[in-house]
Amino acid sequence: MRETALITGASSGIGLHLAKEFAKRKHPLVLVAPVASELDAIATELKAAGAILVKTIAKDLAQSEAPQEIFDELSRERIYVDILVNNGLGNSDHRRHIDLATQYRSGLATHQAVLARDDKAAPRTHSQCGLRRGI
Repeated sequence: MRETALITGASSGIGLHLAKEFAKRKHPLVLVAPVASELDAIATELKAAGAILVKTIAKDLAQSEAPQEIFDELSRERIYVDILVNNGLGNSDHRRHIDLATQYRSGLATHQAVLARDDKAAPRTHSQCGLRRGI
């Protein structure tokens, strides 16, 4: 089974391009951006092009509660993230990029029993701030 990729800032630019690339490679996708209608249109396009799973979450990462809400929603649906492409907010606030990765990692550690992922305690991440494995 392919690794699931969560891509923030997925409605335009680099995030959209990466979503299309991951979809071509048959990765299940979780796309995050502020505008639901844009995400829905992208999901429809990706599914028509053969994407196997596209889950959309309309969240504004400028809101401090957004990372926890994303984690909670995915946990409820038992969607496990293997790859985090942290592209939200462009270059305007690198701290928010780090916060999402840190909060997601913390949430994964906290909910490890629920996630039942013995081989992957934390997703691989990519951020405009840099590439780090296991953040």
